[in-house]
Parts: sequence; structure tokens; C-alpha cells
Amino acid sequence: MIFDIIKLEKVSKPRNKFGILVVAVVVAISLSACSHVSQTVALAKTTLYVADPGENTIYPVSVITKSVAASISVGKNPSQLLPTPQGISVYAVTGGSETISRFDPLSINPQTPIKTGVDAFAMAISPHNNGWYGYLISRNSGVLTTVDLLTDKVTTNFVVGIDPTAIAISNSGLLALVTDGATNTLNVIDLISKTIKLKIQLPGKPTGVIVAPTGFNAYVTIGSLNEVLPIDMEKFTLGAPIHVGNDPTSIMLDAASERAYVVCSGLNAVTPINLATELPFPSYIMGSLIGGITVSADGTTVFVSEPLQHRVVLLNAITGSVDTTIPLDFAPGALILVQ
Repeated sequence: MIFDIIKLEKVSKPRNKFGILVVAVVVAISLSACSHVSQTVALAKTTLYVADPGENTIYPVSVITKSVAASISVGKNPSQLLPTPQGISVYAVTGGSETISRFDPLSINPQTPIKTGVDAFAMAISPHNNGWYGYLISRNSGVLTTVDLLTDKVTTNFVVGIDPTAIAISNSGLLALVTDGATNTLNVIDLISKTIKLKIQLPGKPTGVIVAPTGFNAYVTIGSLNEVLPIDMEKFTLGAPIHVGNDPTSIMLDAASERAYVVCSGLNAVTPINLATELPFPSYIMGSLIGGITVSADGTTVFVSEPLQHRVVLLNAITGSVDTTIPLDFAPGALILVQ
């Protein structure tokens, strides 16, 4: 396997905006079944799916009534939730089982897990031909595993780093960006040739990565430096760092508002970034440890789980003020609003 290791100088330019990981998706369903559509839309607008890692379950939680429905059993320690963009299925990254759990968000029924053969740490979903592929990375083996989500078949399995910790897929679907905590690099993976195209040396340990809605830039969180680094997706050069809160551990994209949201564990805070200007907004300071974050489809509400407080906090994305809280009788982790 041949690849280039390159050190990139930071390009001076005006700093612009910012922005973790759970995705808000618009449900697109055929109008041939009007009752099915109305049920799905109503459910999507009002129901959060919240992981309880301690009990290996997912709970549907009503945003309107704050009621909690019967739990959905998934694999061990669900740490990440991702829906397909049609909202047909929600996938849960779980540990130790070498499978991906999934469930139907309309019927709330668990579906047959997909056998992957790897202990996945993180996952990204991207369109492929007429369907969707799931891209999983394993910290144990350093491999990237590709799963066809229509056929449930593993199509590729190859090494992408020593300690891959986060993954994002380019808008073209041809490249994967994988952070490697062992080498402090962002590894650019050619998904066609299944090789490492290049390694971008970073100034510190990377903890998360996203690709902007335009596809022109990627953004990598550097935990030890309290910053987010923009990366030009054409030239693969580093831009001026965006300074955020202490110890940024993850980053998620909100395409609707063209913002990114960074979870800063050192402050128990969420820092929004305006991706158009690459400038951060004031941080939302939470009461305690943050377990997960997601955003409504219109970008107006940020949902933050606090496991030590046993609650989900709903924040006004513009003002940062608390709109309401949803008390829970379990310690919530990852969460998602399927839209």
C-alpha cells in the first residue's frame, strides 16, 4: 500500500464559523400511502430516540408530552445512532457483538442485526448507487468495513489507520476521512481503490470530523489544542484554527442552519460554529457531563442529553437559552430525532 505523508502549513485567512455527531434527517416517503405518511411525519416531529447504554436499549421519548415509550432492545452499549435519510431504519453502533443493531422508528420494532465481523467504534452513512452504504471503523483492528444497507452484505474490509476514532464521507461518496489518534493524522481514504490516498499531519490528537454541506471543507476537532481545524477538500490544506471550549471531543453537522456543534467535555459545553464565517458563537454551558447531542430539522432546537442529571435539555439554537427539559429515569447517552 502506497500513500503520502504530508505536513501542511496553516493558510492564513479570515476565520469563519463552526459546528457533533448525531444526524437530523428529513423523512421522504411516497405519497401513495397517505395514512403512512401522516403517521411518519407526526412521529418524526415529536419523538426522540434516546440510548440507555447501561441497559442496552433505546427509548422513544415524546418531545410534546415528555412521556417515555417501551424500550427497544439493541446490542451492548449503544454509543451512536444514525438513521437512513428516508427515516426507514435507525442504526445503533454497539460494542462487542460484531453486529449493527437497527430498528424501525415507525413501528418501534427491532430489526434483524447486521453481522459485520468487526467490533465497530463509529459509523457514517452515505448514498451509494440506488441505496445506502454504512462505513464502520474499528479501533481494535484499524479497519474500515463497508456494509450495503439494502442487502446487509459486507462488501469491503481494509486497514485505514492504527487507531481510527472518527469518520466522515465526502459529498461525492468517493472519499472517507478517518481520524487516527495514534499518529495524529487525518487519513484520506479512496473508497474506490480501497487505499489510503494521503495522511494529513495534524498539530494534535484529532477527536472528530465532519464535511460541510457545500463539500468544500472538512472540520477536525483537536482536543488537546481546544480548536477546530478547517481543511480544504480540494487542496487538503489546513485553514486558520477556530478556537472553541476546553477539550473538544466530538463535532456534528447541522446542514439546515449551516452550523456545526462541538461538544467540549472540559467545560461540559456545546459550542456552535457558523460554517459560512468559520466563527464560533457563544458556548452553551450545560449543568454536567454531556452524553449526546442532536438538532431539529429546521435547526432551531438543540437536544442535549445529560446522563448524570437523567434528563434531556432542549436549547433554543439562537439564544442558547433552555426551552424545557425532559426528565428520565435512566442515564441517557446518544440520541437522535428522525426527521
